[in-house]
Amino acid sequence: MGAFRLERAPRIPPVSAVLVTVVIAIALIVIGFEFFATQLFTTPPETLCPLRANTGLPCPGCGGTRAARAMLRLDLVDALAHNPLLALGGCLLLAAFVVRLVFGRTVRVSPTQRQWTTIGVAFGVLILLNWIWVLGRHGVLPLGNAPVEASALSSDTQ
Repeated sequence: MGAFRLERAPRIPPVSAVLVTVVIAIALIVIGFEFFATQLFTTPPETLCPLRANTGLPCPGCGGTRAARAMLRLDLVDALAHNPLLALGGCLLLAAFVVRLVFGRTVRVSPTQRQWTTIGVAFGVLILLNWIWVLGRHGVLPLGNAPVEASALSSDTQ
């Protein structure tokens, strides 16, 4: 039998008031931060990432917030440009959620130890490739995938 298979999922329990309260509280915090970020910081920080703040190098998750915003706008191309691994991971989670809700199935994962090792190595390679993409996006590596500034476009045409 394979490592991955679809199984009938248990019924979704009724939503508790505590869960609804927690989700609403988190949503209000995120929305409030988005709306009032300019008032919270007299000078907005360059970055909240400790790796980038201390070394100047973006971490593998750099661009994840911008990718999430793009996905909320249903702009998958922009999300993939910011951070492909997080964008694809979000798409996989959404697909699993839709399969669970629409078909009442869930994915059962039961790999062997060797398969776990293969999954771990593959995931490590994906993180490394994603980090290389992010480093190119921030201009650290000359990959040609850094965003072009609007001022550079206007000076090229003149």
